[in-house]
Amino acid sequence: MKNILVTAYTSFNVGDDLFLKILFERYPDHQFILFTSETRYISHLKQYKNVKVDYFSKYENHFFRIAKKTFSAQCKLLAFIYKILIKRKYGNKCDAYLEIGGSIFIQKNKKLSFKEYKNKYIVSIFKHKPLFIIGANWGPYKTQEFKDFYTNWFNNFTDICFRDKTSYNLFSKLPNVRNECDIVFQLNLPKVQKERESIGFSVINLTERNDLSKYEPIYIKTISSLISTSLFRGKSVYLISFCRSEGDELMIEKIKSCLSNYDKSRISTLLYKGDLESFLIEYTRIESIVATRFHAMILSLISKQKLFPLIYSQKMFNVIQDIQFKGYYCQIKELSQNSSDDIFNQIEENKVFLLNNEKKSAEKQFLNLDKFLNHG
Repeated sequence: MKNILVTAYTSFNVGDDLFLKILFERYPDHQFILFTSETRYISHLKQYKNVKVDYFSKYENHFFRIAKKTFSAQCKLLAFIYKILIKRKYGNKCDAYLEIGGSIFIQKNKKLSFKEYKNKYIVSIFKHKPLFIIGANWGPYKTQEFKDFYTNWFNNFTDICFRDKTSYNLFSKLPNVRNECDIVFQLNLPKVQKERESIGFSVINLTERNDLSKYEPIYIKTISSLISTSLFRGKSVYLISFCRSEGDELMIEKIKSCLSNYDKSRISTLLYKGDLESFLIEYTRIESIVATRFHAMILSLISKQKLFPLIYSQKMFNVIQDIQFKGYYCQIKELSQNSSDDIFNQIEENKVFLLNNEKKSAEKQFLNLDKFLNHG
């Protein structure tokens, strides 16, 4: 049995929680330490006997909070303090380090951030042990310095598996970098009967997304118009939140505020609160999905729902290209005042898209971790 330190995005987001589910269920005979600041994951993951959810102690947390206030503008120094705490806590307890996540390499500012310096120190702590990154895409980025930093940093890893060809092509010269399909493509979904003439709308909040916030009014108008048309056509309508902390539920309320009281009374909501199994059952019942969330798109593909991707990011477009999706889709940036009627007709015309080798490819995300844990 080996002990693996894991870091992930722990904010009760469907996609990232599915990553953890798939990881922990794949290796029941090995012990994982999930390091997080979200202590609710203790109860969230209590069914996994091979997982210990760990976090900074009260003393460590207090010390690091003071450091953040004191050195908020000095990312490198703050990251060095983080290194001391992590090394003291895990330096001799783990056989490997794994970061599992999706959009974990985004450059938000032109200068290197705390995350980059923290990453650098993570490598220095575990430099004599296997290091893995699984499931990610890379970018978008603003500067060559950012790309150069990660080119050098990735050199230290045992294995890096991206989920799209675009990310892979940026680092294809590195021998330890490869790409396979998104981890969630391998998920075995519950077998449920589809609810005929039902349609779900997976939404995101655009307010805090600098490149998309100006499109929020047309996004809300389009979704609310599609809902009204769907109800008029006799469909059952679901508004779906994948991540409350990122504002999905807030967006649902914004959309509902544009509808008549009568229409609002006929809408159901499906809100992810941490119960993955229940959420997946209810989600896969729906016949058609308008997916703004990345993993709403992936779940719809594997559950054979009629899918209309409403694309908010390059990562969604990359997957559509990688799998050669044949249906209609639309970018949020291309929405217009007259989009809703066209989109509704395109949703109706879209057929179930049959996947080919995506499941097998997704399992290969774990290829080198398999070798280490099962044969190392």
